Amino acid sequence: VGAWTWRESRRERKPRGPRGEMAATFKACASVLLLGVLLCAHASRPPTPPDVPVDNTERDAKEGLPVQYGLMMDAGSTGSRVHAYRWVWRGGELPDVTDDYYFEVKPGLSSYAEDPAKAAESIQPLLDFAASHIPVESRKEAWVKLTATAGLRLLPQEQQDGLLRHVTAKLAASPFQFEEEWVTISEGVHEAVDAWLSANYIMETAVHDDPASTFGTLDLGGGSMQIACRPTGKGDIHDDAEYNVSVAGNEYEMYAISHLSYGLIQARRRIDEIVKASAKPGQDTVDHPCLLEGSKIEFHDGTDNGVRHAVGTSDHDACLELQERIFSDCEHTPPGKCSPMQKVPPPDTHGRFLAFSYFYDVLTEFLHTTEPTIGEIKDAARRVCAHSHAELHGKHSATYEPKNPEFLKRACQDITYIMRLLGGYLNFQDDHQRIELVKKVKGKEMAWTLGQTLRMLEPPASNANLVQPPPHHGTTVPPVKAPANAEL
Repeated sequence: VGAWTWRESRRERKPRGPRGEMAATFKACASVLLLGVLLCAHASRPPTPPDVPVDNTERDAKEGLPVQYGLMMDAGSTGSRVHAYRWVWRGGELPDVTDDYYFEVKPGLSSYAEDPAKAAESIQPLLDFAASHIPVESRKEAWVKLTATAGLRLLPQEQQDGLLRHVTAKLAASPFQFEEEWVTISEGVHEAVDAWLSANYIMETAVHDDPASTFGTLDLGGGSMQIACRPTGKGDIHDDAEYNVSVAGNEYEMYAISHLSYGLIQARRRIDEIVKASAKPGQDTVDHPCLLEGSKIEFHDGTDNGVRHAVGTSDHDACLELQERIFSDCEHTPPGKCSPMQKVPPPDTHGRFLAFSYFYDVLTEFLHTTEPTIGEIKDAARRVCAHSHAELHGKHSATYEPKNPEFLKRACQDITYIMRLLGGYLNFQDDHQRIELVKKVKGKEMAWTLGQTLRMLEPPASNANLVQPPPHHGTTVPPVKAPANAEL
């Protein structure tokens, strides 16, 4: 069995020689090789609180087969998460991933841009949590990899380097296998493809001649928004979004892209800057049509002679007009950190789509279904914007991000933005198509981390000391030692 590989055609990258050289090729942006058959048993997050350890020692001994562990850390814009995966090799080309032990801390690494040492300390609870679920004798063979996403991509290079340097030192001191190359900042499009792999792998639809039988994925993070699918139509795919994907020897054309600065939190910030710029000289307070009536926010970078506060007027139509502006340009974004979304045509969206992350968090709070139409989302947006902050507070304060009151203040803004993304940009039909909002798929939280992990693994070899997982996006990933009794 050959190694998984990912190469890019826009920049020449030499793969870092894994054992075995079976690599897929592609014509525009990337290639993903999914080996073998689909997993028959899927991971699920256990209902174990982070302070209660799980002893897998006896369980692992009873398997009688190679059991391995790996830590995939997702350093996102709003939080850092660890997925401590446990898998068993049962003779197939892919493992049986039995568990995904998950824990999250907030805020994300980018919040510590001015204090990288504190950023490194923020991930210690993730390491402690993972260690409490991995038997001591397995920790020295378990690897840890951290991939940062849009939050770090938006920072200046100097701050990125400082954060990664301190995080690297922290992971190097952990009890797990680690090398410097295993701390990376992902290009957003890789998140898109990995999320697609995760979803279709779990749904057992990754290998299918008919694109309509697969699932597209929509991931709305804090800093960026990812789209990936196999289009069902016959139209051309824009060069910036065209991928060829090889899955178990089958070549598929794919649409995959990440829109930096179009995540939910970045969209809020950009709208705030537009509102702030509309204030008259010397004006202390300005109206904000996207905030709920009766709510107020402070501009922390205001000056003595500038606007300091915004008060909500909860005007859906005026809010939508502001949203239109950020889809056609990149005003109020750092140089090189944005490309107007409207410049890249959307994919054909007539198939089935899973929408997750902030799509799920926002829409399920204000809709009574997890499979809404765009028409229902539009109705919900107008309904939310018609309420005052006090009215919504009484109904939703206990369920909608209770630890972060900013979300309720911006309920009108967020749902209007999502409405514009799905209906205005992606062109989902008002009443003829339902979008499937998911947090978990078959009992597993939806994330790109499973797709990335699967591409790191290959079966234990009988003729080598090491089973060398493939390079990921041009980087080296952790080697996994073969069982002690492997024949050399």
